[in-house]
Amino acid sequence: IGILGWAYFAFLCVLSFEQRKFFKQRKRRNSGKWVSLLILIVPVIGTHLLLLITWWGALRWVEISIDPMLAAGSAWALSLLLVAAILKHRTGARIMKKTLLLRLLGALCLFTWLALNSNESPLLIVYATAFAPPYLTLMAQQYLAASPATRGA
Repeated sequence: IGILGWAYFAFLCVLSFEQRKFFKQRKRRNSGKWVSLLILIVPVIGTHLLLLITWWGALRWVEISIDPMLAAGSAWALSLLLVAAILKHRTGARIMKKTLLLRLLGALCLFTWLALNSNESPLLIVYATAFAPPYLTLMAQQYLAASPATRGA
């Protein structure tokens, strides 16, 4: 449900930003404050509403147990595929360094929390570490794409 929550939130943020562009292009009077308020409210409330609908409408009824070894293996397979795609398309060179750095603290907190609460389950740690290689690949490409003068900054 956590992954769905982030997906819903990202979708609603993009949708809200697009609506803001639409209203700015039309230059509607008195829409500035309303649109700014819309951008703050819609993603937050909409995410919670969509999560409630998803939980009570579908996920509540699903009772599937997933083999931890399969989950960890799938996470690493997807991770390595993402690394290959990032290397092939040089995605890290096109992402702003600030964007990657802003997400670093949240990622470190998540990984630390998972490691501390793994209840000595090595598969949970293996699963969690699968998310690091794509991010590290993006950061490495970001560093290599920077000019020598800006690498230290």
